[in-house]
Amino acid sequence: MKKTSLYTIFLLFILLFAGGCKQDEREMPGKNFQYLNLEGEDFSHQTLINANFSQASLKGACFVDADLRGASFEGADLQQSDLQGADLRGANFTNCNLKGADLRGANAQEANFDGASLIEVKARGADFSKTKGLSGELQVDLSNDGAIID
Repeated sequence: MKKTSLYTIFLLFILLFAGGCKQDEREMPGKNFQYLNLEGEDFSHQTLINANFSQASLKGACFVDADLRGASFEGADLQQSDLQGADLRGANFTNCNLKGADLRGANAQEANFDGASLIEVKARGADFSKTKGLSGELQVDLSNDGAIID
């Protein structure tokens, strides 16, 4: 069983329920998760528009079908994370480690991948239209995996 620090649990509780957020609502637009260790955490189906995950440790985190439009993952570690079906439009992945991440079906239009590591990502059906920072070789790899590159 994964050990989660009491501090991390406290921070997640505050972020989820502070400010009048009802328990059944999972919207956290603009929240700040910068520098936090959130390895293996589940953010599936949450609205995290413009959230700040810069420099966060998110290894194995789950963002399935999450709304992450405009979110910042600058310098974050997203190794082996699951971003299937996530809305990543305009998100910032500058210098982010996405090694082994699952981006199948994600919408990454106009996202920034400058300096990001996209080794061994799964990208079938992902949309990388109008993205920044994808090298020619990486574009070929992603399109060979079934991703949309434009």
